[in-house]
Amino acid sequence: MSEEQEKENRKNQEYVEKNLDKLRNLFMDKYVVIFNQEMVGSFTTFQEASEFGVWKYGIDKAFLIYHMETKKPLNFVFTAKPTTHSPVWHLA
Repeated sequence: MSEEQEKENRKNQEYVEKNLDKLRNLFMDKYVVIFNQEMVGSFTTFQEASEFGVWKYGIDKAFLIYHMETKKPLNFVFTAKPTTHSPVWHLA
């Protein structure tokens, strides 16, 4: 990656960070394509977003694909333990 592409990637990332709440509200669970500090498309899959970016800008331009997810990851912790009544395991 060239120095110019790295610089553009940093600018695109900064754009996302500054607009993250708005982008999440509008495009939750979508993959958005950012080019020149502008959201230029939203897609259901990473594959669709990457194909669009390459088709529109080629492989020599810096564009960012960002997956709009919930603010905090959802973590579930389960502990499995046997009961005295059954050999079946239950989640506690």
